[in-house]
Amino acid sequence: PPNLTVVGDDDQSIYRFRGAKVENLLGFLDAFKGATTIVLRRNYRSGQAILDTAHRLIRYNDPDRLEARAGFDKHLVSERNVAGAVEHRAFATSSDEAETIAAEIADGIATGRHAPRDIAVLARSHTGLDPVAMALRGRGVRFRRVSQRGLYSRPEVMLCLNLLRAVADPADSASAWYALADPLFGADPTELAELGARSRRTNRPLLRIAADAAAAGEVGDVSREAIARFLDLHRRLCESASRRPTSDVLYELVSDSGLLGRLASDESPEAVERVQNLNKLFKTVSRVGPLLRHDRVGPFIQHLDLLIEMGDDPAAAEVEFDEDSVTLLTVHNAKGLEFPVVYVVQLIQSRFPGAARSDALTLPPELVRGGVNPREDHLREERRLFYVAMTRARDRLVLSHASDYGGKRAAKPSQFLIEALDLPSPPKAAASASALESIARYAPSAEAEPSAPAPIPEDQTLEISHGKIDDFLTCPLKYRYAHIAQVPLGSDPHAMYGMAIHHAIRVYHQHRMKAHPIDAEAVINAFEGAWSSEGFYSREHEELRLEEGRETLRRFVQREQNAKPPLAVEREFNFKLTPRDVIRGRWDRIDERADGIVLIDYKTSQVDDPTRATQRAIESLRNGQLGLYALAYEQMYGTPPATVELQFVGTGLAGTARVKTKHLERARERASEAAAGIRAAKFPPMPDVRSCGYCPYSRFCIHSAARGSDL
Repeated sequence: PPNLTVVGDDDQSIYRFRGAKVENLLGFLDAFKGATTIVLRRNYRSGQAILDTAHRLIRYNDPDRLEARAGFDKHLVSERNVAGAVEHRAFATSSDEAETIAAEIADGIATGRHAPRDIAVLARSHTGLDPVAMALRGRGVRFRRVSQRGLYSRPEVMLCLNLLRAVADPADSASAWYALADPLFGADPTELAELGARSRRTNRPLLRIAADAAAAGEVGDVSREAIARFLDLHRRLCESASRRPTSDVLYELVSDSGLLGRLASDESPEAVERVQNLNKLFKTVSRVGPLLRHDRVGPFIQHLDLLIEMGDDPAAAEVEFDEDSVTLLTVHNAKGLEFPVVYVVQLIQSRFPGAARSDALTLPPELVRGGVNPREDHLREERRLFYVAMTRARDRLVLSHASDYGGKRAAKPSQFLIEALDLPSPPKAAASASALESIARYAPSAEAEPSAPAPIPEDQTLEISHGKIDDFLTCPLKYRYAHIAQVPLGSDPHAMYGMAIHHAIRVYHQHRMKAHPIDAEAVINAFEGAWSSEGFYSREHEELRLEEGRETLRRFVQREQNAKPPLAVEREFNFKLTPRDVIRGRWDRIDERADGIVLIDYKTSQVDDPTRATQRAIESLRNGQLGLYALAYEQMYGTPPATVELQFVGTGLAGTARVKTKHLERARERASEAAAGIRAAKFPPMPDVRSCGYCPYSRFCIHSAARGSDL
């Protein structure tokens, strides 16, 4: 039966290098000849002049377009009552182009014609944005650059990787040198250079040279202390690396070196960005490590260095603070975005279209769908990219280029510029000049300064959950660590155990609700399938927890086999606390009993006292998770649940509490208080001996009240 719907625009297919070839869309009607076609022409973004100019350009891709092949009319019609403006700017030099654009942007912001967030500067590549970034910084205009540098080139990530390389190979003098030179250790630069030279002359590892020099008093106090700290950390990491997975060694590295504590205690936007980069590194390690034959530092570094050598470098973290700033980004990164004012810069023939890259492995022409002319295919894709750039603009589109970008001859305007604006062919290129201009282009590129967390505007939606509410009300600084800075934490076997148990219980209930047979061994198999070996103190510790989980699930299945199946398991909910504050979550289980609906939450903590189980349920209803879940049910279905229940899977005990109106009101108050605080973007510490004692960030938090306590 016809059950396939495809939505796409062949004129915006710009990811051929990722396998998303336009031929897949162009060939759809050939493969499905009876398909109903609906052409969407109404455009709610751009003014008509912008749409007309973009359409003039893209028609140069005919006949390899759906409009030409199938006879469609794809000329977009603006639904906005704005004519739109397309402007063409030609400059003598690159700096003229950048300075003029920066001055115009600064003037527009200063006079109130535009907010900074209304303006974007686009280029074919990141380097094309460098002159504008420097000019904006010179005029004090705040800007943000999207995905400018890769993760592995960030200083904090490079430090971690160099330390791991030194652990994998203590004779790797280059990695040890870069680590000792980092401000975290802070060896004297001149003395470190001398030690490096001695290492090369004598063909001995830098670590041995440094240790001997420190012992002999050949270096000053600063370098001696740096070398001592490095060697002590290196020794402990090597011990751990021999028996622990890479992620555990990395966490010990960032914790024991003081790197994580230093960054987490720094409230600057730069520190938040650096912590998020470390978090991305942890995710890479946690993903790649278990795939290796041996998840140890040595094999991991070998694997990662091969990936880096092949060009792999994921994007660094981007801190989303909703800052009111000008946006600088490549056209690929602009896909799906829109701005009232868009500048597209450096539109010359050698840069846009960019040079074609040959495929590493080409297919025979007989196996290629579509054209077999790589040059023409590339040119058409670059033209589609130019079309995407133009159609990011809502009200005003400025297309610019210069004659002098540092080459021997004057640059030619992009052929796409000529096509879009219906310009005459450019004159023959003249000789380029400006030696000083060329030298200036070697200056380091300007990066945007990270901004501080800004209050969330009232017209912007905020999504929160029980975890976020609880973290903020316990300690706003904890919320900042967990949800803004995203400070990485070591592997937690307790949390993993709980998730594996929950997964197995969900599988069991889903089978029973569908009347499918399932026994205890199948449930245990689901538990073991969700298991991870990371974070355990030893193999014996892991085996004890595994066996504990197996026995817990056997008892659970025995208790449940004659019980009535639940109404629902793992059902998601969301409701609006206010028109702009949304609460999301998931109920573990919903039952219907004689006295009404019961919301059940499973716990893996060991509670073997019935009174204690009931107290836990009552407290959770008053000031915690069960109260919020009861409020969510009342908001979703119009009536509150009769009771809520905590089921302690390990012991089989259940703590129950009846839901009253005051509980729903209290849950709403807590959620509203947290939402207001999060919107205000103020995250002061709230030290408390008990709360800090259970906080995973207390190890490095300078405000922790748990230090020296018995908790």
